[in-house]
Amino acid sequence: MKISRPHRLNPLIMITVIIAVILAAGVVWWLLKFQTAAPKKAPDPQVSSEPQTVVSPQPSFDKKLYSTIDPTSLWVIVNKQHPLTPIDFTPADIITGLDGYAYSQRIDTYLRALFKKAETDGIAISLTSAFRPFSGQQTLYRNYAAQYGQATADTISARAGYSEHQTGLTVDISGSSQPTCNFNPCFVDTAEGKWLALNAREFGFIVRYTAGNEDITGYNPEAWHLRYVGTELASILAKEKIDTLEEFFNVKGGKVYK
Repeated sequence: MKISRPHRLNPLIMITVIIAVILAAGVVWWLLKFQTAAPKKAPDPQVSSEPQTVVSPQPSFDKKLYSTIDPTSLWVIVNKQHPLTPIDFTPADIITGLDGYAYSQRIDTYLRALFKKAETDGIAISLTSAFRPFSGQQTLYRNYAAQYGQATADTISARAGYSEHQTGLTVDISGSSQPTCNFNPCFVDTAEGKWLALNAREFGFIVRYTAGNEDITGYNPEAWHLRYVGTELASILAKEKIDTLEEFFNVKGGKVYK
């Protein structure tokens, strides 16, 4: 029987296979080295997959929007250092409004809205004073001076030409819960006084003369005395917890007449 010999591999094929294996190993080694050495890109801190909320800057309050000197301005400041100019100024827009009282037409809508809100809230308020011309203020002040003396009169009433009532932007309010407190210091503790302190600014009014500010405003507290300044200014005064126009606008005040 003839014994067949095993086939021997072709040397050329063996060399080709060896080269292929070496090349493949080199490629694998190179890929592993590249992936290990390549620096990973840090995430961009400004890029987020979460939705971003854009906050627009709030515009600053413009204190120079209206004059504090012009007697026709909503922000005119009238105190013992700053009389109206001319001193016998009379507004041109005075109307007969709520309850038959005269005041600036500019405050009519807001005053009526204030009274409507009070009624809705079960607060019974009345209008008891509003615009007073130079001659009317002169008579009122003289009566106070005759009754209490000039020194006392100067703490509870303004001289003619120095009164906010002469601008047509100011009203006095009374209540029905404690009638004896109307135009008296205890009005601040009545239901009406407390309601006005919390709600008047919503309609553009501020309580002009408050406790602790006598040396600034020049007057004793008057929780019934409302001054219209507009809703924007009334709101910013409340937000910044500033009680007087003098402080907010950096305008001189005090108890002594100019």
